[in-house]
Amino acid sequence: MNNPPIDFQDEHLFGEADARYENRDLLLSYIYKREATNLLMNTKKPFVVLKAPKGSGKTALLILADDLLKKSGDNLSILKFDSEIAPSTSEPDLSQWVRQWKKNILQAIGRELAKEYFYAGNADSISLVEDAEIDGLKPRNLVGFLMDRIKVKLANFETKDAKPLDTQEAVKRKLSNEDRHVWVWIDEVDSQFSGSERDIHKVAGMLLAARELSGCIPNLLIRTTIKPSVFGMLETRVAAISNFRDDHVFDLTWTAHELGMVLAFRIRAHMSRRDVLSELLADKSFKDDEALRDWFLLQVFEPKGFDLGQGSRPPHEILALLTSRRPRWLVELCKMTAKMRGKSKERIKFDDIQNALWKYGQNRIKDFAAEYYHQCTQIAAIISRFEGSSGKFTDFHNLIDFINKEVLSALKISIVGLPETVRAIEIAQLLYQIDFISAKPINDKKHVHYDERPDLLTVAPPSRGNIYEWVIQPGFRQVLSIPVKKRKA
Repeated sequence: MNNPPIDFQDEHLFGEADARYENRDLLLSYIYKREATNLLMNTKKPFVVLKAPKGSGKTALLILADDLLKKSGDNLSILKFDSEIAPSTSEPDLSQWVRQWKKNILQAIGRELAKEYFYAGNADSISLVEDAEIDGLKPRNLVGFLMDRIKVKLANFETKDAKPLDTQEAVKRKLSNEDRHVWVWIDEVDSQFSGSERDIHKVAGMLLAARELSGCIPNLLIRTTIKPSVFGMLETRVAAISNFRDDHVFDLTWTAHELGMVLAFRIRAHMSRRDVLSELLADKSFKDDEALRDWFLLQVFEPKGFDLGQGSRPPHEILALLTSRRPRWLVELCKMTAKMRGKSKERIKFDDIQNALWKYGQNRIKDFAAEYYHQCTQIAAIISRFEGSSGKFTDFHNLIDFINKEVLSALKISIVGLPETVRAIEIAQLLYQIDFISAKPINDKKHVHYDERPDLLTVAPPSRGNIYEWVIQPGFRQVLSIPVKKRKA
């Protein structure tokens, strides 16, 4: 073998953290297909909303599904990001936003259909082609260009100067007669959500328009994404959103194993690009995904001593915990660690990960402040009040006492949807929801997160007894100067 298996200086070793800005071919070479992809591609569900926090891999899943459909050749698949399809209006009326969203979605479909019609042989096709010509998305129709829309008869086809046809109605009729499915993927509409009336109408208008269109037009399937905090606000502000059925909205979460697979697939693609994979795997077979995952992670990470305290745990479990089980944060931490190691050719140790945690934690606080700004403008200030603490609260009462003493005594907190006087329990609930704190069973290394047990802080827990400690997520400990257990040399 001429090349070593891993080039730790390769900036593409772990791929790009944000799927939207990755080279499409490179992304598709390492993307991990998971069960959520099957949900998105289920033709029995005309409308699906994928709900997950920022950095949870929503965009990557949409790109993968769009690519699979395009390669199948049996479907029309259209992927649009916010800036490519969102209406540019400031209408105060939600119904106007819904109408404008419908228009933009149908026009996006019409323009894609028009690319397939070089010779526009009927009224609907003419309307679609002309609309695409106006936007410069399709070369001018040959007959229209030559005859300049002068009334002529050619065999059984007549072209004439006429009033423009309704493109939206033309699209509806076309789709009703299609034998294939037309898929529309709309992503990042809430990427700049601030909680303003305009932003509420913009995102709610998209959801309502997509549901109505997919419900009334045969063969049309629409998928979109949203952050849980944004959806939660819409549910309280827009009556039509509050009755969205569970079969429309699905949570996207990740297990430690799945995140391990995310890294394994990226490492495998890296080794494939270096032309070392086939030789290394020549006499090797994997009995299951776990074996595959562990083998590829072993090429990059040193498992001995990979733990927050003493002992060792599988690297993917610790990395999942440090990164709040968000793929983007996982990749960012790994890339940051590799860069800080300089020219080292050794496998990544846990000490290397720890060396990157201060900068990593700083970035996460900024992310939290931006992601949840519409919900509470003081997220960063609240988090800063935990600086220098033990990072561990022996029970519910200990946590509440700390918030009363260190947070509410210093800050006037305001949380959208709550009374003017915010209580410590409500601040604790918010910190639990965003995964700044998690519950930890006594004498157990496992952390319990909000998506697993959302009820833990909804009812005052004295009746449960002292079952859980409350701990700050390990990824924040260094930046908040929280004591970390010294490891044995």
